[in-house]
Amino acid sequence: MMDYKKFLNKKTILPGILVLVVLLVILLVFFLNDKTKSRANDDADKSPIIIEGERIEENTVSVSENESGSKVDSVMNEISIPSKEIDWDELKNTNTDVYAWVYVPGTDVDYPVLQHPTDDSYYLNHTIEGKKGLPGCIMTELYNKKDFSDPLTVIYGHNMRSGEMFASLHMFEDAKEFDGEHYIYVYTENESFAYKIFAAREYTAQHLLANYDYTEEGIFKSFIDSVFTSGCRVGNINNEIEVQEKDRVLALSTCTKDSRDDLRFITFGVLVLEEEN
Repeated sequence: MMDYKKFLNKKTILPGILVLVVLLVILLVFFLNDKTKSRANDDADKSPIIIEGERIEENTVSVSENESGSKVDSVMNEISIPSKEIDWDELKNTNTDVYAWVYVPGTDVDYPVLQHPTDDSYYLNHTIEGKKGLPGCIMTELYNKKDFSDPLTVIYGHNMRSGEMFASLHMFEDAKEFDGEHYIYVYTENESFAYKIFAAREYTAQHLLANYDYTEEGIFKSFIDSVFTSGCRVGNINNEIEVQEKDRVLALSTCTKDSRDDLRFITFGVLVLEEEN
């Protein structure tokens, strides 16, 4: 008698094996295809991005150009002006020539600024109360407007042995003290200004406002170039700060430590922020 079971077994196993082989082939094809896609995605992630014909490599920092053509970081640090409660009414009751306040953090410079209506030399030897004598006052001359809109504003202060007035600005002669970011803050009744210090150095004692018209093309640029490039025996310069012709600069001018007649010690800052109060 024929054992059909073994036929049945053979006939049943063979189709099962074929089905299993087909399934294995399908799974193998799927696995290979998925691996190829994954590798393609990895390569795409590592590839540079092409935008309108430009290659932008991964992890690069984009930069933009401002109107003057100089490159600046696309992400700029925020700058804030410290609040300062100034009693303008009391100041003007003391002296109507007060029109601003100057403050340099890290130094002792924290004073009202005056401008005499007729005599530029008056506050060299008159106090805010009008008394004759030192230390005088922190002051500007009639060459400058009181709204700080000039290309160059010069504020003067004595280099007092007591450390008063602008004496403490000499700390910037030390490279370690100068290193980092430093600001000059100016306050008026209506506005506040922040100037980033880019140089603190000995500079010619030639009058900076009487001898030059900084509104003329090229004059201001020549002046700024000389601040950065002319030699000096004392001082520090931050060459990473760019100053353009359209910028406004503030100069805090005082005597050198050895009271040279041909030199002044000047701290220069470029306007970086202007706010209405």
